[in-house]
Amino acid sequence: MLLEYFKFINTFICMIEFSGRESKLFNLRFGRATINSDFDQWNDVQKAVKEFNLDYLRLKIVNPDSDFLSGFRTMAPEADLTGIIRLYKIIITHEHAQHPAPIAVFKKATQADKQLLKELLIGTYTDVPFGFYQYPLLTKNFSLTLQMENIGSYISDQFSDTEAGKEAYIGYLNGKPIECFASDFRDSPTASTLYAGILPEYRDNDLFKDMIRFFKNLCLQKGMTKAICGARLENLPSQVAMEKEGSICYGHEWVYMIRFNK
Repeated sequence: MLLEYFKFINTFICMIEFSGRESKLFNLRFGRATINSDFDQWNDVQKAVKEFNLDYLRLKIVNPDSDFLSGFRTMAPEADLTGIIRLYKIIITHEHAQHPAPIAVFKKATQADKQLLKELLIGTYTDVPFGFYQYPLLTKNFSLTLQMENIGSYISDQFSDTEAGKEAYIGYLNGKPIECFASDFRDSPTASTLYAGILPEYRDNDLFKDMIRFFKNLCLQKGMTKAICGARLENLPSQVAMEKEGSICYGHEWVYMIRFNK
């Protein structure tokens, strides 16, 4: 993926990432950034947006408060809230990372599994990748077909044994691939999970809890002491399963799509 970076040299550093891959896919200038609610350097954001000539910025705001949101709406009137992600952390301990009675068989994805992983990602992702809340203009510029292609191709390209520490696993039940997850283990001692999903027809059992237990055991084997992940606010079954398996909510991420070049 082509990446360009803009860093604000100040007490707070924000990074806007220009995504050449997504810009080409959606046929517009597309960027991403994540900030905390104490961020106030909007002039620098405008400079970066102008430098990259962005049409859209997908912005994640970690734990925004009411004062921030009030000011943010004034500074970014063309921003659409697309979703809220509940953030979780898991403390990896020997006691809680055992997996004595696995249900599925997990295998690490390789280049030979790349197409299977992509198809499984698209098959398990039954929501809208860019967020729960949809708007006519967003739907026009970011069709669901392209959004699914975006997430499927990104994870299958980046996590099919292409770079050490970026790993995807496919779960098999009676020899059939029915689930997958992708995690980043490069930032030791903390692992982060980008995606986990199960085919819809297999969601009425304990497979998700089984996946969590496999993941915790995998972290233990790799010497990880903590893992972070997220669940969409509207996805209650995932939240219930994660909390039953020892995940602790530590905040929320509000996701916006900001329009430029009207």
